Amino acid sequence: ESFGPVRVTSEYLKPSEGFIKVESEHMATYLLTNMGRIFAFGHQSCCAGLGDPTAPTILPAPRPIAESGLPEGTRFIDFSCGIEGCCGLTESGEIACFGHQSRLGNGDSNHSPIARFITPPNPWN
Repeated sequence: ESFGPVRVTSEYLKPSEGFIKVESEHMATYLLTNMGRIFAFGHQSCCAGLGDPTAPTILPAPRPIAESGLPEGTRFIDFSCGIEGCCGLTESGEIACFGHQSRLGNGDSNHSPIARFITPPNPWN
């Protein structure tokens, strides 16, 4: 069995799209593309999930996270993932997260399998 480097690609990549950042957490790997999309692969049952509730339990190749909770054309410029969730920073400065809501900063205790914008607390309240 070989444990050397492998080339990671995806049938979902657009022409001239490539991966520019990678993070691995627990049983999943997350990637950012030069076109502002976040991809995931690994095991769906990990705490953060794969950002797409329609993905199979084990996803062996990268697939874009579901963007149905975000406006069309949302582009990420960075992201970070932990064992409980993933959050991405958009070009417009907004933050969208998926995973365990109680760990995502919006006060909700439900799990969010797709990325949704979070609203930071108002410091004036």
